[in-house]
Amino acid sequence: MNTEPSIFKELSYIHDDALLSVPIIADMIGVSPETVRRWIRSNKLPIYAPTGRYKVRCVDLTLFLKLMYHNNTKKAKSL
Repeated sequence: MNTEPSIFKELSYIHDDALLSVPIIADMIGVSPETVRRWIRSNKLPIYAPTGRYKVRCVDLTLFLKLMYHNNTKKAKSL
């Protein structure tokens, strides 16, 4: 049985419209801040308030991570 990572439960406690900074996102999911910026620049992760600093709505981060998780799970099953 495949269970989703605990990050999804953690994100469920944050209001959907909460704005998260790049360092916060990177720390939460265990990647470098540059990786988060790269996802943003490649339009994979939408920004909500581009005011010189990237901010991402919690709901957008959750959707992005679920898409990544489920796509990686499908690829792993096809191997």
